Amino acid sequence: MSTSRDATAAASLATDAIGQRLEPPVDATALARLTYFRGRVALEAILRGLGVSAGDEVAIQAFTCIAVPEAVRALGARARYVDVEEGSPNMDPGDLVRKINERTRAVVIQHTFGLPANVSSLGGVAKEHGLPVVEDCAHTIASRVDGRQVGSFGAAAFYSYEASKPAFVGIGGSAVANDVVLAAALDADYSRYEPPSAAVQLQLATMFLAHKAAYRPSTYWTVRSLFRSLVSAGLIRGNYNDMSEPSAPGPDFTRRMGAIQARLLHRALALLDSQTAHRRWVGEEYRTRIRARGVAHFPVSRNVDPVFGRYPVLVGDKSAVLDGAREARVELADFYATPVHPLKGEKLRQVGYEPGSCPNAEALSARIVSLPTGPQVDRTQIQRAVDFFNG
Repeated sequence: MSTSRDATAAASLATDAIGQRLEPPVDATALARLTYFRGRVALEAILRGLGVSAGDEVAIQAFTCIAVPEAVRALGARARYVDVEEGSPNMDPGDLVRKINERTRAVVIQHTFGLPANVSSLGGVAKEHGLPVVEDCAHTIASRVDGRQVGSFGAAAFYSYEASKPAFVGIGGSAVANDVVLAAALDADYSRYEPPSAAVQLQLATMFLAHKAAYRPSTYWTVRSLFRSLVSAGLIRGNYNDMSEPSAPGPDFTRRMGAIQARLLHRALALLDSQTAHRRWVGEEYRTRIRARGVAHFPVSRNVDPVFGRYPVLVGDKSAVLDGAREARVELADFYATPVHPLKGEKLRQVGYEPGSCPNAEALSARIVSLPTGPQVDRTQIQRAVDFFNG
């Protein structure tokens, strides 16, 4: 369990009572400073710095990726799943109140697809209970709430640089701390993470170059099928680790980002402003032009400026829509297909999710699909998607 000192520090981080709040700009310098092998490793490092340990609980939302509970479990802690708000892909403040208990040590707020969560209400609940907030910015770097950038509201934020993310290097992640105490803890702990071997770095660089050469929205289905075949054959790394059996954390959680991936990250972040503008434009094109009956867009509050990592819509017959998109060569992703993607059935229980406990997340998983917004998306690809839905 956490020590009393750890618990006091965590509570203070939630109320800005320790030292000074750093308020660092979430820019290329901050994102390139503390880099890890994957985004989930950055989250594990943040939670470790907050004093989370075996027997503790961390509140995370259902309708998420397996990587989030994997980071929690790497510390011997337990994920406590919070439902999403009805009509939203983000955490429900009311259900967060119900799920917090005496073992809760932190709250992870996810900005799903780049649509910012209700940080005011969620942060208020966390503060009332003396809990630090960690922002999951895997899907967005530049989204804003009331003019303020996501990643700057909590004690810390983590980022991911895998395919379809705002900055792509193949595999990688960052941690950015907003409090002097947590920042010092992350700095002191960073030496425990070793760079991956040269062979692993070269493999990742090869995957990155192959993806850059082969992927376009029109080739998405072919590339996805090939990628999954290579992962199944054990030839390349997949997006998800096996969590079917309780075990010690895998080797990912001992690694920082390698030098090759760090150089790729610097290049990607140098393009962030132009790519942010592009993603805004693509998202607005989808939002204003896809008007088919049976297709629903998520509402966007006036105080929110989303930059979509992918653009989500809700459909009626998800399987049929995905089959049609494959035939029409329109990129359309199915995630999150379950409350803890990609797990189903008994495997959900193995990561602590009880089917039926988050009904909004389960209903959302059955209806959601998402479109690409990255630099490969041009007017032709947008028109193809618009024609597919409206036609």
